[in-house]
Amino acid sequence: MNIPPSQEFQRLNNLLVSSYIEHQDEIKKLQSSIDNIAKEKSDLDKKYKTLLTSSRDGGIVVDEEELNKQAQEEERVAKELETKEQQIKDYQKQLENVALENEDLKNRIVQGSAVHQHEEQAAAPNGVVGGDDAAKKENEQLRVDIEQLKITIDSQQKQVEALREIQGKEEHLRQQNEALRVSVEEKESANGHLQQQLLHEKEQFNRRLEQLESSIGHNEEAQRLQQQIDSLDQEIRGLQEAKTQLEQNKKELEQNKQELEEGKAAIEQSFAQEREQLTAQIDQLQQTIQQLEEKVGEKEKANLLLLEQINNLDSEKKQLQEQQQDAPQQPNGKDADDKDDKLKEIQSLLQEKDQQVEGLNGEIQTLKESLDKREKEVEEKKKELESIKGSSESQGSEKDSLIQQLEKDLVDKQALLEKKEEQLKLTVQDKNEEIERLKLETQQLESNHQQTQQLEQALEEKNKEIEQLRQEQESQQAKDDQETASALAKQIELDEKNNEIEKLRVENAQLEEKNNEIDKLRQEKVASEEKSNEIEKLRQEKADLENKLGEVGEIVKEMDQLEEKTRLVHQQKEELDILQQEKADLEAKLVETNELRHQVVELEGKLVQIGQEKEQHAQEHQVILQQHTAAVDEKNAEIARLQQELESKEQTISKLVEKDAHPDEDVQKVQEVIDKMTDLNTALEAEKTKVDEIKAVHKQEMDNLMTSLAEEKKLANDKESDALQQENIQLQQRVQQLLDTISKLQQNNNNNNNDNNNDTKQPTLDELLDDTTTNTNNTTNNNNNNNNNNSLDFDFSFSDANNDNVINGTNNDNNNNSTTEEEEEDKSNQDQDLLIDNASPILPTTDNAKENDNSVDEQEQDEQLEEIY
Repeated sequence: MNIPPSQEFQRLNNLLVSSYIEHQDEIKKLQSSIDNIAKEKSDLDKKYKTLLTSSRDGGIVVDEEELNKQAQEEERVAKELETKEQQIKDYQKQLENVALENEDLKNRIVQGSAVHQHEEQAAAPNGVVGGDDAAKKENEQLRVDIEQLKITIDSQQKQVEALREIQGKEEHLRQQNEALRVSVEEKESANGHLQQQLLHEKEQFNRRLEQLESSIGHNEEAQRLQQQIDSLDQEIRGLQEAKTQLEQNKKELEQNKQELEEGKAAIEQSFAQEREQLTAQIDQLQQTIQQLEEKVGEKEKANLLLLEQINNLDSEKKQLQEQQQDAPQQPNGKDADDKDDKLKEIQSLLQEKDQQVEGLNGEIQTLKESLDKREKEVEEKKKELESIKGSSESQGSEKDSLIQQLEKDLVDKQALLEKKEEQLKLTVQDKNEEIERLKLETQQLESNHQQTQQLEQALEEKNKEIEQLRQEQESQQAKDDQETASALAKQIELDEKNNEIEKLRVENAQLEEKNNEIDKLRQEKVASEEKSNEIEKLRQEKADLENKLGEVGEIVKEMDQLEEKTRLVHQQKEELDILQQEKADLEAKLVETNELRHQVVELEGKLVQIGQEKEQHAQEHQVILQQHTAAVDEKNAEIARLQQELESKEQTISKLVEKDAHPDEDVQKVQEVIDKMTDLNTALEAEKTKVDEIKAVHKQEMDNLMTSLAEEKKLANDKESDALQQENIQLQQRVQQLLDTISKLQQNNNNNNNDNNNDTKQPTLDELLDDTTTNTNNTTNNNNNNNNNNSLDFDFSFSDANNDNVINGTNNDNNNNSTTEEEEEDKSNQDQDLLIDNASPILPTTDNAKENDNSVDEQEQDEQLEEIY
């Protein structure tokens, strides 16, 4: 394909444009960076506003939370004091009860001792000697009881003293809690005063910040930056216009590229499909060849078996001929002739099959030779493709001249780009000088800023210490409520911490003076931040210019890549032409493969014919075996007859031996007969063994047939059982439909017979429905039992039991003294009941269920439904 130079130049120019458009993301990044420069002023305004709001609303929420926590703790302490007071009251009541009990015990002891002394005084003058021992024992017991009472009294007194000590400690703790409350209130008031001072200072700071914001708007440097931003906006607009043009050119190139790629992909797919088809055909041919070889091997095995059978028949024939020579009385010559004829026929068939096998082997060899030829042709085509590729490379040298012309154009464009780069470098140098000047100013501002930060950190650390002290006070108050023993120590620690707080207040006053200095430094910090922002903007512009220079270098690299791509496209087109030629060659080969397929089909038909002939020979062989068995049976009968004759002759010989009158001729005859009999017995035993082997083979074949028939029968029975189950489900659905219609009829009859229910009693529909449900359940049970026997069918019949119930109902109705209208209504109800009973399915339970299969057709069921309606 020869392309004119003008079109080639346009094409390469379009490719350059498309490569530049591929860097669209980077161009967007440059645009976003320029937009960010314009938005930084608004971001600074937002930051100042957020600082103002955060400084104004800093500590109010925290103070409210602390107050809520203190109120909750005070409530908790008050509740605990109330519970302790109630406990103290309970202890006092218990002490009073114990004191009363002690007084009672003391009075009893005094009274007991007085009575005891009085009794001793009364017993002494009377001179009672026998009662002294008893009195002594009672006195000892009383003394023991008194000692025990004293011990109990002492223990109770100790408990009372312990309770009093507890009361004293509780009162002391109350006093401590009250003192702590007073100190906490004082500290809260001091904290509130400090918070007010901090809010006042924050308001002053916010006012100063607002003044600084107003001064920023009138700064000359801000105006200068705004001018630079406007100039950059104009440059961005120009770039955007160039960008739109480049995007349009890119779209056109992409469309052309897609069309070429689609054509290439379609050709490659078609070539791949054809190649796959050919490989599949070759695989199929190889498989057919393997199958044919396997079939030939099987036929050779079958031929060997037939030869063995023929040899066996020859041996049998020889044996029969010997028997005929030995026993000329046996008329077996016809059978031998028949066997000779059959053997000759079998040999002729074997020779024909051998010839057919040789023919198949020849055809297989021809197929293999054709496959080898095709493989050689494929290799030759590969070599042709390689030669074509070499020629395409030689043609590429002609197009190098065109590419050199395009390179000259690119050099011109690069010169223009270099000029622009020099202009950008000059602008960058100017901006770098400004950046260095601003750096010096920022360094001074940063030093001032660091000093302010150090002061702020010191303030923050002290504020944190104050908050930690508050938290420690709260934790100590909670511990004082739980640990009463350590209250005094904690009070001392609180006093020490209060002294520290006072010291911190003095330090806070000093820090307030420093805050004034910090405000001045913050003003300087704001000015330094503005200058640092300007420096950052200039840095960004410098980075953008450097990125643009890098993009120009990348564009040059992409030009080289595009030139290589053009060469590849031309090579691919030439390869496509070659592939189309190969496609035509392959189509011609497909015609040849189709012819080979027809030949393979014909060979398969021949193989089928050979298999049929083989089966015919097997059948004929079975007929021969049957005839042979019949002949063997006849020989067995002859052998039995000869044995009987031998026995009779042996008896005669034995008689002659007894009489000692037997001539030599008779003995020779007898010896010959005996020899013949032994020969016949050996021959018969050999034939019996052969017959037994043949019978064993037939028995195995019959067993295999029986097993296959049993499996087929089992499958058939399974299918029948599934079909019967489906029929059972359908019948149940029909019964349900009948029951629905009957329920509707009952409602109509009930509406007509509401006046006659008090005089007559008819069989209700619920009872009849119960009968039908029992019948359906019986049917399902019978189905499950009969599925195991694989002989189950359905039949509708009339249930006698339900008919008897209906008849009894009619007799009871006739015995009642009712009017003629009531009798007519009873008859109508009885007809409906009979129809309900007739609708119940009853299954056969006998072994002859299959004879009654499908006795009731769907027509009869439709007639019953019509009668019900």
